[in-house]
Amino acid sequence: MRPLAAFIMRGPWQAALSSGLLIAVALFMPLLSLLAAAAFGLVTLREGALRGVQVGFGAALVAALAGLLAGAPPTTVALSAAVVWAPVWALSLVLRKTRSLELALTAALGFAAALALAFFLALDDPQAAWMRVLKPIADALTEADMINAAQGEQLFALLAQWMGGILAAGLFLQVTLSLLLARWWQALLYNPGGFRQEFHALRLPKLLAGVSFALMVLTMLRGGEGVTVLDHLTLVFLSGFFIQGLALVHGAVGLLKASVGWLAGLYVLLLLALPQMITVLATAGLVDAMADLRARLARGREPPPDGD
Repeated sequence: MRPLAAFIMRGPWQAALSSGLLIAVALFMPLLSLLAAAAFGLVTLREGALRGVQVGFGAALVAALAGLLAGAPPTTVALSAAVVWAPVWALSLVLRKTRSLELALTAALGFAAALALAFFLALDDPQAAWMRVLKPIADALTEADMINAAQGEQLFALLAQWMGGILAAGLFLQVTLSLLLARWWQALLYNPGGFRQEFHALRLPKLLAGVSFALMVLTMLRGGEGVTVLDHLTLVFLSGFFIQGLALVHGAVGLLKASVGWLAGLYVLLLLALPQMITVLATAGLVDAMADLRARLARGREPPPDGD
């Protein structure tokens, strides 16, 4: 990863070329969009808002041209890139100004929560609206005999109820992972070891944890009849504490000087049981925000004072 980060920082056209080509290839390999946005974020973190905008426009041009050669509509490619690049640019500026991952992630959660609210409140019947969007996918899966019609209708009806919250939480995770990757690249080039220290100490505000806990309680008290905006907001905030849960595990492994095999095991479990692990890590992150588990663990590792 370091050679790629070094190439990106050689100049604005190198950054635009890297980011633009990555977003074009991401049409076929979606995970590469994380690298594309991280390239854009790295430039903004290091060189500021104006250079970030310049690289963004250059990358959009490169992505559009590459998309055109690949047979994809260039406008669609450029707009899809902007959906991720714009929030990464804004959050990179927050992080550059405040030097606080906590504040940057809090801003990202605020953006995602506002997006979930907009999805829910702007539509007269959110479930019906999302069902119209999802119906072509359901029909295609049915025609391919991957699911039967009854299963497809039931599955996509449930998915339509949650779609606004899923998209908002998904965008938060995508933007946040790109920002963390950009920060890691920045540390590799200019501050070796800095990202490890920063990520291990990541802890979202206790007030945010309290709001998330209150949303969970209200959701449970309301009962299970239908999906409301409270459910969507709960999903968004828990995605934030999932990131804190990851930081908690990384920090604990560092404090205990444990084998990196524990981290490898964690990511294997994430691949094998993603929904369950997200729930476990989000819960752990929420508890950590309230009780500062890493500080307690660090105190427990301190040697006793002389004479004790």
